[in-house]
Amino acid sequence: MLRHLRIAISAAVLLSSLAVTGPARAHNPPILVGSLTSDSTLFWDGGSVGYDPIYSAPVVPSIPVAPRCEVAEPCYQYRIDVREPGAMLRIALDTPMRDDGFELTVISPSGASVTQNNSNRYSIEVRRPNPEVGRWTVLVAPYSAEYADFRMRAKLESAPHVPTPDAEGRLLPNLRVTRLWEFGFVAPANPLNGLFPPDDANPPLEAAGQAPLSCALDEMAEDEAQRCLRYSFGLANVGDGVFDIRWTADRLNGFQMTQCIQRPNQTPLASPAGTGSWHKTHGHWHYDDVIFHDIWKVTDRSTGEMVKAGDGKKLGYSPADQGIAEWQRFVQAPAGTSGSAGNCAPGSDSRLGMSAGWGDAYRYQRPGNYVEFGANGDGWYVVRTIADPLGQVLESDESDNTSYAYVRVVGTEVDVLESGLGESPWDPDKVVFEL
Repeated sequence: MLRHLRIAISAAVLLSSLAVTGPARAHNPPILVGSLTSDSTLFWDGGSVGYDPIYSAPVVPSIPVAPRCEVAEPCYQYRIDVREPGAMLRIALDTPMRDDGFELTVISPSGASVTQNNSNRYSIEVRRPNPEVGRWTVLVAPYSAEYADFRMRAKLESAPHVPTPDAEGRLLPNLRVTRLWEFGFVAPANPLNGLFPPDDANPPLEAAGQAPLSCALDEMAEDEAQRCLRYSFGLANVGDGVFDIRWTADRLNGFQMTQCIQRPNQTPLASPAGTGSWHKTHGHWHYDDVIFHDIWKVTDRSTGEMVKAGDGKKLGYSPADQGIAEWQRFVQAPAGTSGSAGNCAPGSDSRLGMSAGWGDAYRYQRPGNYVEFGANGDGWYVVRTIADPLGQVLESDESDNTSYAYVRVVGTEVDVLESGLGESPWDPDKVVFEL
């Protein structure tokens, strides 16, 4: 299985924390990562976890636990020297697969400790206001991780990032599709993946390397799908404002969505934002028509000439803060703040959204995550995913909603040659993602 998800995303809300005293015992030798002065940053590869049965037991994220470095190994430990005072110390972990669980513990020079975990998420960030000057300890303990890589970053902020409103005083979101990956023709074994996270609750339907179906039973019944080219994709909010959608639920008749637009020190503005519906397969509410997939066959690889080869369908999703969208930039609001601007739709009882700088990802097992490949044969293709194809969401940038993957199909094998932001590999304004 492909183990790389880099979303200028990837992919987490701070689910639990615990203040304890005294540094936890770690088993691997400490690594001095470097030092931080005002507004300086550090980035480093955290490590690679193999397989060990000790990490097979799940953790209950709602119950704070002591740092697992006290009882388990391997445990990764790092040292960071904070050389001068600052307003905030930010330390984050990111892993390619959200079903790989890690605990991140940050310990101050005086021994005060905070522990968070990334249960069912890609990223987690610990923030320590007014950090002490001195040597800080960072512990990473895998508790449910197999063959998992992770990366780390840190910054000492002189002041928190403050986004700048536009000319109308608004902080708008900016929806962006991140890279497309995990292409193939293997149907999910369990179409109820949305009901049972994480993703490994819905394995591929194959045995001994053979996959009898490429489309799930509900896709064939409801969408008349015939041959499904499946893939995973990410959706992120890289804007300065929250992506905040409100509604009043009505399972029988659907409902109207309202976007709450953030304005600093003012009440949010309300803007009509399309419709939503109850998704019986995923078992929760979806925002209609937020994603659209299509596929194009490349007829001339030198000029980029293409012809339409098939469509997916406009899909509804319910995104959440599961991964840091732009790993090299420290512009994210705290996870879980997508509704912080306030409710602009009095009487609404439900909401969804993404905080500024956070994103979500949808694996190929999800029902609807495909394009109809039909009778198309071997060759070169461009698969595209478009965020907000109907323009229902007010955004700061409407020009970056499409991402593509350039693939070669031979039989049931799919090789990704390039993936990027833009219309195709021949788009002069494309931004190529790291594969």
